Amino acid sequence: MSGIDFAVTWGREFCSSINADLGSCGADAWSVFDGAFNVSPTLDFMKQMGDAEFVRLRDAANEYFEVDCVTEAQMRHAVQQTIWHQEAE
Repeated sequence: MSGIDFAVTWGREFCSSINADLGSCGADAWSVFDGAFNVSPTLDFMKQMGDAEFVRLRDAANEYFEVDCVTEAQMRHAVQQTIWHQEAE
C-alpha cells in the first residue's frame, strides 16, 4: 500500500473515531500524531504503540482541539482500524 493510501486511511479513521462536532479533517490526524510523538505516523510505529502512547495521543488530540472529550478508546480505535485496513491490502 502506498504512502498516500496510508495517509488517507489514518486521516479517515482518526476523524471517524472522534466526535464529529470537532470539525476535524485528515490533516488534523497528522498534526495530532506529530504533536504527541514529534514524528509522522507510520504503520510500524502504530503497531508498537502501548498504553502510554495511546494516552499521549489522546492528550495531544485534546490539546490540539482545545477540548477534553477525546478518549483513549477513540485513539486506540483509530489506530487499530488504520492497522487493520493497511494489513488487509
